Amino acid sequence: MTTRNAIPAIIPAYRNPDALARCLDHLSSQTWPVIPHVIDNSENNRLYTLAINEGLKQFLNHPCEHFLVLNQDMFLAADAVAEMVRLMELRRDTGIIMPLHLDPDDPRQVTCGGTEDAFPLGLHYLGPIDAFSEDRELPWANGAALLLRKEMVRDIGLLDASMRFFCSDVDYSFTARARGWKVWLSVKARGFHKPNASMKTEVSSLELVKCDDIIALADKWLTGDLYRRLASEGATLTPQFLADKMSELRRMREEIRQKLDRL
Repeated sequence: MTTRNAIPAIIPAYRNPDALARCLDHLSSQTWPVIPHVIDNSENNRLYTLAINEGLKQFLNHPCEHFLVLNQDMFLAADAVAEMVRLMELRRDTGIIMPLHLDPDDPRQVTCGGTEDAFPLGLHYLGPIDAFSEDRELPWANGAALLLRKEMVRDIGLLDASMRFFCSDVDYSFTARARGWKVWLSVKARGFHKPNASMKTEVSSLELVKCDDIIALADKWLTGDLYRRLASEGATLTPQFLADKMSELRRMREEIRQKLDRL
């Protein structure tokens, strides 16, 4: 059973004091104790990933079992943190949980009720709240609100800083899953959040960053170019070479399997 140690809530803040004040007000009402930790990006904008990493590093030795990651424009219902912790206790192999996102102007509508495709732009499920009645496993979790298991963070490390603002939630979820951790949606944990609200300032510069981040995600997970650049054998890894080697490995595996079957 997880003890009720206060959970650090890491909140990158950027030039929206009203939203931040509302976010903190909602955190003060949580039924599970929370320690708000604001990373002020207003003067020196580190964007999302570096700010989150800074907060995670600061609390790695804190007596807690979880971290909460929040956008300043995410306003959690009073029992949201407790519900995410409850689900994480039930599912010991889960490292990341996200809440149900509700429209602040119409809480009967879900603005993010889980995720599907990740590339090139993330696909979110949305619709009437009655359509979201069960917790479910996800391919990735939206970074506007995440409960992270500290054990998982120690296992897989911090967020990949090559994705500065966009896609780092996808990348972190995939990294967790590649190491055996699962990602879940808690439908009883709810927050109020307008999609893309945090992107309304400095749109042109953020659009450039977003493009860079999508390319970095593809470079890491989709194309294999990152490995080719880093590996000593990288120059030889043409598509044909890889296809031939994979065929060879599959044949070798089948031969080994057949020999084992004869033993």
